[in-house]
Amino acid sequence: MTDQPLITQNELDVLASSMTIAKTGPRAQAGATVTLYDFRDATKLSPDQIKELANRCTVLSKVLSRTLTAYLNAPLSVAFEGLDYPTFDQYIRGLPSNPILLIFTLDPHSAPAVWQIDSRIAALLIDTMLGAAPDAHDPLPHDPTPIEAALLARLFNEILHTWTLTWPALAHLSPTVTRLVSTVAALDISADAPDIVHAIYRFEIGDYSAQTNLALPEISLQRLLRRLQRDTPNTADPLRISLSGPVSKHAAGSSIPIVAQIARLRLPLRTISNIKPGDLLPLHQHPAHPLIITIAGTPTFYAQPGHQLSHLAARITTPIPTQ
Repeated sequence: MTDQPLITQNELDVLASSMTIAKTGPRAQAGATVTLYDFRDATKLSPDQIKELANRCTVLSKVLSRTLTAYLNAPLSVAFEGLDYPTFDQYIRGLPSNPILLIFTLDPHSAPAVWQIDSRIAALLIDTMLGAAPDAHDPLPHDPTPIEAALLARLFNEILHTWTLTWPALAHLSPTVTRLVSTVAALDISADAPDIVHAIYRFEIGDYSAQTNLALPEISLQRLLRRLQRDTPNTADPLRISLSGPVSKHAAGSSIPIVAQIARLRLPLRTISNIKPGDLLPLHQHPAHPLIITIAGTPTFYAQPGHQLSHLAARITTPIPTQ
């Protein structure tokens, strides 16, 4: 036998201290709830999906700064400030007492998504759409009138349409504002959306700026981002492969609309009614700014205007990035 002890004094001290911790530690509580987890439909976004979503939100903010300025005929800045991940109950508790909430369907099989806008921003947007200068800072009344609600719904439908142009996977869903509410009590959808992704935007019009928040159910985003991954080609030349079958070869001869877009312009009705030959319409775009080539409604290329022989022409310069 060896003279070395089987258990050292240090090991005995560690064992005694662990027994003390076990006696004084918290006891298991009775009545714990078990949450079922569906591995086929995970509700947590991966780091790559979060990065992809942030890129999509950033692109939307940059495009909206240009398109909404033309739509309203007034300078409007949209900035993406990041993502947050509250539960829907936490999101509800963080809303102001009289929010303006525009509800739209992002996925027919899950809870709706919600745009929440500041009441003063809403008032400025409505006044600008009606032709007034964006300098009034009075908040929108607690209950928007039917005309005000219709104007806001139309504006945010334009925003959603712009998002589908910058995110083709979203175009399959055709998101549209379904209703507008101005009280938290009318937003009774928390049971269907326990987890959301909160995209934070900042709208600045005139001298006033405020946050405009977009609440997106995580389940809807999972399906949307998976569709994006599924539709992303894994080959360098997907067009050649897609046209290899007999049906695709026949479809290759079909016509697809291509538009060379200089600018989009929105004017008040009173201005349009007074337009006459010789008037100038401000396009809010520098003459050297490239054209946007849209294919089947999707912005695809930048182009430089010019001419070929006796016809106007557009020279393709660079592709429009999708992220």
